[in-house]
Amino acid sequence: MGVDVFALVTAWEPAVAAYRAADGLDFYWDANVARNQRFLAGDESDDLPELPFLTEVELPGGRSSYLCAGEYYDFLRPHLPTPMRAAADATFGLLLPHLGPEWAPPRHDDLAADAGIEPSANVLYALRPESVRDVLAGQPPWEEVLAIAERYPVRPEPEPNYANEDTFQLTAWQHLATLASASADGRGVVTVISY
Repeated sequence: MGVDVFALVTAWEPAVAAYRAADGLDFYWDANVARNQRFLAGDESDDLPELPFLTEVELPGGRSSYLCAGEYYDFLRPHLPTPMRAAADATFGLLLPHLGPEWAPPRHDDLAADAGIEPSANVLYALRPESVRDVLAGQPPWEEVLAIAERYPVRPEPEPNYANEDTFQLTAWQHLATLASASADGRGVVTVISY
């Protein structure tokens, strides 16, 4: 079984209330169990009717892509100009928080903070709508990051090496696109890893 990563694009207050009531992510896991039971009964819908306040977005590549994208960014960052690197560290350190390098900002979990309970180990990051807007406003110039990445396409390691510019671009872009979509709708984002 693989490790999947999902973004829950959500109306914020109902998500906080559900997280608090369940004392964590059980509200989401329980909805997944119900969906699996419906699937076994012949309903192939991916919907989560138990959670009408959120939309589940499957992010490509799972945990492997996150690890490889993070490894590649750690390789790329010394090649970025200092002002761009500061913005990139703030953005990609948030999007790839499980790597824990010295440059990454602390893990960001607005869901646990707003619910007043302990963070879940399954939450990679959780951003209330205001935080989503802040991340997007502070991101580095994407086209300039990609132009530099094209000059350094892969870490110098034996093949196959998936810690490369393509994996970084796909993973980072998907996160930023999900945040942009959430921001346009005034929603928050909770990114969850499912083992």
